[in-house]
Amino acid sequence: MALDLQRGTSHMAIGVVFLFALVMGYILFELEETKQNFAFQLIAQSSDRVQSELDEFFLPVRDITLTLKQQQDLQSFDQFPPSSYNSYLIPIIRQYPQVSSIGIADTRGYELNVLPDSVDGQWLNREVFVDRWGMTERWSRFTMDSDSTPVNLDSWEQPLQTDTRKRPWFIGALEGNGSHLYWTEPYVYMTEELGLTASILGAENPPDTVRHIIALDVTLTDITRFSQNLDLTSNNQVFVLTKTENNIIGLPSDYKNLPASELQNEFLSTPKEFGNQPLIDLLKYPNDKIVSFKSDGRQWWGIEKTYSVTPEQQLAIAVLVPESDFSSEIDSTRNAMIGGFLLVLLLSTMLTLSHNKLRKLSFKLNDKNNVITEQKERLFAEVHHRVKNNLAVMTAFLELENMENTNPDVKQVLSQTQLRIKSMAAVHEVIYKSDDMKRVLITDFVPDILNYSKKGFAGLDFDVKLDIKPILINVNQALTYALWINECMTSILKSVLEAKKSIEVSVEENNKRLITEITLHTNIDDLNKNDEVGRQLIQVLVSQLGGAFEVKRSNNKTLYLFSFELKDKKGITSNLNY
Repeated sequence: MALDLQRGTSHMAIGVVFLFALVMGYILFELEETKQNFAFQLIAQSSDRVQSELDEFFLPVRDITLTLKQQQDLQSFDQFPPSSYNSYLIPIIRQYPQVSSIGIADTRGYELNVLPDSVDGQWLNREVFVDRWGMTERWSRFTMDSDSTPVNLDSWEQPLQTDTRKRPWFIGALEGNGSHLYWTEPYVYMTEELGLTASILGAENPPDTVRHIIALDVTLTDITRFSQNLDLTSNNQVFVLTKTENNIIGLPSDYKNLPASELQNEFLSTPKEFGNQPLIDLLKYPNDKIVSFKSDGRQWWGIEKTYSVTPEQQLAIAVLVPESDFSSEIDSTRNAMIGGFLLVLLLSTMLTLSHNKLRKLSFKLNDKNNVITEQKERLFAEVHHRVKNNLAVMTAFLELENMENTNPDVKQVLSQTQLRIKSMAAVHEVIYKSDDMKRVLITDFVPDILNYSKKGFAGLDFDVKLDIKPILINVNQALTYALWINECMTSILKSVLEAKKSIEVSVEENNKRLITEITLHTNIDDLNKNDEVGRQLIQVLVSQLGGAFEVKRSNNKTLYLFSFELKDKKGITSNLNY
């Protein structure tokens, strides 16, 4: 019998190991599929996001250029002085940070540029007119006053290096003949920055033979700032490159802290000159295809995606994500599965050798567990019994003290103390019943407090009308606020004992401040002047909450207005520097 049991146990252990191996193999296969699917989704979503962000970067430039072209077609800019240009173009540059300057040129060799100066709040005009002034640039520095009128600061002249009509953006716009927007390849601006220029030719207006061109500059520093802010994972790399030569014009987030002068040195470098091996390896694969490859000893996922600025001008987006950024949890699960399999194999072997011993230990363990469970249940019952007895003793003591004392003043103090305790208890009860131990709803405890106050003056005939909004309040503030409500209502009710009155209580939130209004249809003494302790306590509570309390009277009506800022506070509520 023992031999058959041993054989059965051995066969069962082998079957468990075999079944577990099959299940583990299937799960590992699914985990690898999950990793691949996740990588595809991450890269696809990331590249789509980059493309969407590039649209938001370039499309405003296109729209502004086309809008200025329409303005030129309707009414030539020649009819406006340069100061009018400034008032019209400076707000555009301010609104769109990717636009570094705006220029208006024509076929006579005239060009006017508006661009910000290096000093904040100051602007520059650059004016060229080759056919009249020769190879000379006229510069002026100015600010804009409150009426958007330019205030000239200084002006100077300097030699012109290149005729405007020989610049690539001018030639490209002429060749486009106004049918589409032309984007240049990256080049050096007159400000010695690298950038791109978008330009377009205005419509021909016979008999005027002069043709006008609108041009907007976008610096490569702006494109890099854009690509550096695309944090997809902790170690992702996003590059923006020219399509033809693969020159880098947008750097990844690793270069955020690089000074501007050093950034200029990295622009227009090739991936090989830049020294980024994962980018070099990615560019070996076909465009617009998500690939997985190994580079620099790490597994990478990436895509080189074509981005069309216009049908004629294209850029390349390169997105690189190391597999370790998103596969750590999957690899941990896989390693845990392998470790689990080895552990099951070990346990199965041990089970085959010592099955009977484990059964005996199991029986003993079950007996001990039963004993522990019974002891735990008795312990909980004893704790519950003692807590219940203590609460009963405290309740009986307070009731006995109130019943036996014949001094009206003492009974009044005891009654007020009971109301204050009930006010705090009402908040505690809400806290214990709530899932949120930090904040409670006003509507869950204020009505109870008002009801306690009303019961404390059973001989007084009055109505209490409530308009309380469901507002969340920090529990520390709630305890102080509950005491204030109780103390204020108690003092008010003492003042209206001689007549039937209607009391209206309103609680609402406005601009993160809790506003409590208590309206009494009488203009008698607002708070009982004889209750010095109550009035002092109200002042202390108002101070603790950092609030404002005031009394307003008009037309036989008294309004008590109390407001304080709702805050999440920690610690005890007795701190006067709340």
